[in-house]
Amino acid sequence: VSALILLFGCGIAASITIARFLRAAKWAEHSYEVQVSLGDLQSSLAAAARTRTVYQNSGDETTLNDYPAAKKQVHNDLTEIRELIRDNASQMALGLQLDDIVLRRLELMDASIEMRRAGPLDDATELRLSRENVTAASDFMEISRRMMDEEEKLLGQRRQLFGSLFFWVLFFLAAGFVIAVVLLWIHFRLLSAELSERERMEESARRLSVRVLQIGRASCRERV
Repeated sequence: VSALILLFGCGIAASITIARFLRAAKWAEHSYEVQVSLGDLQSSLAAAARTRTVYQNSGDETTLNDYPAAKKQVHNDLTEIRELIRDNASQMALGLQLDDIVLRRLELMDASIEMRRAGPLDDATELRLSRENVTAASDFMEISRRMMDEEEKLLGQRRQLFGSLFFWVLFFLAAGFVIAVVLLWIHFRLLSAELSERERMEESARRLSVRVLQIGRASCRERV
C-alpha cells in the first residue's frame, strides 16, 4: 500500500511538472512567433520600399500595382505583433516606438511617390528623402533588434526552465520507482521472514506431535 501510494504521489508530482513543462514550451513557441512576425514585418517593409524605389527611378505607374498590397501587409504584420506582445510591458513600450517608426516610413514612401508623380525629383529633394528614409530605416532596425534581443533573452530563460523541469520530471519518476522497489523489497523480506517463522513453528508443532504420540505409545505399553 505504501509503495502504491508513493507511486501515485510521484505520478501526481510528475504530472504537475509536465504541465508546467508544456506551459513553458508554449511560451517558447510564443517567443519564436514574435521573432518570425518581426522578420515578416521587415520583409513587408522591404517589399514596399523596393516598389517605391522602382517607381521613383522609372516613373512607370504600373510598378506601383503591388504597393497597396505591400502596405496592407505591413499593417497586418504590425497588428499581429501588437497582439503577440500585449502580455509583455517592456515589449509593448518598444512596440509603440515600432508603430511610430513604421508609420513614418510609410508616410515618407507615400510622400516620395506623390512628389515623383508631379515630375522628376531634383537632386536636393531626392537627397533629403533618401536621408530621411535611411534614418527611418536605421531607427526601425534598431527597435527591431532590441525587440528580437528581448525575445531571445526570454527564450534563453525558457530554455533554462525546460532543462530544470525536465530534470525534475526524471527525478520524480526515478525516485518514485527506486523507493517503490525498496518498499516492495522490504515487504518481500518481511513476507520471507514470516514464512520462515511459520515453517519453523509448523516444524516445531510436528515434532511436538510426534513426541506426544511417542509418549502416548510408551504409556500404553507400560500399562500392558
